[in-house]
Amino acid sequence: VSGSARSYLAIDQENTQTENIKDSLNVSSVADDGTGKTDITFTSNMSSANYFNSVTAGNSNNRNGMFFSPSTSLQQVEVHSISTNSTDADSTYVCSSVMGDLA
Repeated sequence: VSGSARSYLAIDQENTQTENIKDSLNVSSVADDGTGKTDITFTSNMSSANYFNSVTAGNSNNRNGMFFSPSTSLQQVEVHSISTNSTDADSTYVCSSVMGDLA
């Protein structure tokens, strides 16, 4: 369906084991790439690396921060969570939604 998410993920960065994914679509795996960093691998590739990824996150202790995706590929998106003092920090609830065309 045109205009719908091609992938989404809700996960706790503090425990990125596949069985702890809260909800997902078109996600084959996640990998803990260090504090505040999660790699999301798609089940079906995107048609180009020029897709839109929206990231939001929250924390049980109400810590505010910045959440972004520094790199994308046809097969994977990287999600980072940074605390208000500009250091990498795991978030207890991270959501990523990808819009674009599948290959």
